[in-house]
Amino acid sequence: LIPCTYISILLIFIDVIYILFPGKNTGYIYIFLGLLGIVLGIQGKWLPQNLDVTFVAMIFIYIGMLWKEYSIHINKYKNILFFISIILWLTCLNFSIYIEMATRSYPYLIISIVEAVLASFAICCFCEALASNIKISKITQFIGRHTLLILLIHHIDWSLQFIWQTHSHWLSCILRILLVLSMSFVVYVFNNYVLEKLITKYR
Repeated sequence: LIPCTYISILLIFIDVIYILFPGKNTGYIYIFLGLLGIVLGIQGKWLPQNLDVTFVAMIFIYIGMLWKEYSIHINKYKNILFFISIILWLTCLNFSIYIEMATRSYPYLIISIVEAVLASFAICCFCEALASNIKISKITQFIGRHTLLILLIHHIDWSLQFIWQTHSHWLSCILRILLVLSMSFVVYVFNNYVLEKLITKYR
């Protein structure tokens, strides 16, 4: 629910900027506020309601706008861009260059921003490929319809961290994802089949 709050505040800021500067190139404002948020975060000046993080997110929202605007041109070279993105993304990860907004970590500034954009592009391309597969898309659609349940389980999975916490960061991430999805599916089945039958039986 917290990320939803950030997004709501972010959209309000974007709407206000659009109203104040109609028909003008507001990209400079988004970039300025994003860089302001980064500077504040690096200096340890965290704004109320994490507004500094919200400002940083504006950069990515603006890049998304540009992506949508020039999607026709980008799609022509999507495969090449995808592989380039994967290579550069993994290279940056290998040197621990990545953005961590929760701790306000923005190593190498521009490089980490580019790395985050490339990672987002690669993941979006990967998701599009999955969506084109009917069998896999059924699974992803099921997950998409129950994101609140998954979020709930994600917030309480720390109680079982002895299962997924390992010395390997990658293995921990994979085990945690599998644990959360498995627990979410169990809760879904219990709620929609077991609990529902019990309620119907004793109603």
